[in-house]
Amino acid sequence: MTHSLWEHTSTAILSLDHEGIIRTANPASAALFGYSSNELVGTALTNLLDAFSRDKARAMLVQATTYGSALNWELDVQIPGHPPKLLSFSVDCLENSNSSVGDFVLTCCDISTQLELTARLASVNQQLEGALLDLEKTHHKLQETQTQLVQSEKMRSLGQLVSGVAHEINNPLGFIKNNLTLLSEAAPRLELIRRAAQIGPLSEKDLKSFENFLEDLREISQENLEGLTRIESIVLALRNFSRLDEANYKLADLSEGLLSTLRLAHTSIENRIHLDVKMEPLPLTYCQPGEINQVFMNLLLNAMHAIPGKGVITIRAHAENDLILFEFQDNGTGMSPEVLTHLGEPFFTTRPVGEGTGLGLAISMGIVNRHHGRLLFSSQPGQGTIATLEIPIRHFQENR
Repeated sequence: MTHSLWEHTSTAILSLDHEGIIRTANPASAALFGYSSNELVGTALTNLLDAFSRDKARAMLVQATTYGSALNWELDVQIPGHPPKLLSFSVDCLENSNSSVGDFVLTCCDISTQLELTARLASVNQQLEGALLDLEKTHHKLQETQTQLVQSEKMRSLGQLVSGVAHEINNPLGFIKNNLTLLSEAAPRLELIRRAAQIGPLSEKDLKSFENFLEDLREISQENLEGLTRIESIVLALRNFSRLDEANYKLADLSEGLLSTLRLAHTSIENRIHLDVKMEPLPLTYCQPGEINQVFMNLLLNAMHAIPGKGVITIRAHAENDLILFEFQDNGTGMSPEVLTHLGEPFFTTRPVGEGTGLGLAISMGIVNRHHGRLLFSSQPGQGTIATLEIPIRHFQENR
């Protein structure tokens, strides 16, 4: 049985005497070293090795003698007609050094193929790391492009409202200017009353004029304060809608962004469209509020454009389970099932050429997807459209 294993095992086995001379060699070792078993017997192990591996082999045998074994030593073997081959040797020192078998038993295996595969793997890994680096650079550029595209679309949306915003600001500016003109014109009369008061008691006429001036001053001050408050609210809405620092993830109240967006949209609808807002208190959620504002604006503009004349847009906002829900319902022209299937496709638009880019809804859907939300549409021709925005409630920053 032992002889059969020695003859037929695929593991190369050698036995050496204390001087490192091969005493026996099985067929597997003969095939590995490129010699017959008889040729190996009587040959020093070092004679089979590359010159740089011979001292290492002697150290291996010393270690085996000292500690009883030496495991996994890598040595280069010279094979006739072939380049050096890297083998892994493990040596056991026999307790009975006078054994007929020898003083050492060696097992060895070819690891050159393994090393070649390892080298190839390292090369492939290096290529993959390079490809990953290129992908990271491309991803970074895509993120920059995406941010620029969102901001560009945001500015385009503001461009559609600019005339209404200008009109909304010009109205209070107009009566503030008129009021200041009235004050300027009243100043000489007030100066005359002051001089008269220095000379003696004021006449009934002067007292009445002074009282009228004070009443006008109260009214003018109140009107100017109201006008400045209107301008301040518009400027605040513009800032909240377009500010770049809102592009970062943060804990935010989305109702603030919606109200700012509605304030801007209101400047361009005048008396044509009534905004019916039904908003419940909303929980804070981690999001990019600037991008969500862009979705609000796009849904509002789409609803406004869907109403050819006078109409109503109903906006509802509430929290339900783990979602914040926003619903934009208009009584406009509605959409056919075929149009609904194309919503969100880049450059698809139902508006006339030159009036729409077809990117607003595509960008909005990308924003909603990045927030792990959904944007759903329900519509029929002549019956208006309902757009439902679902944003998950997140109480902490997540890895994205």
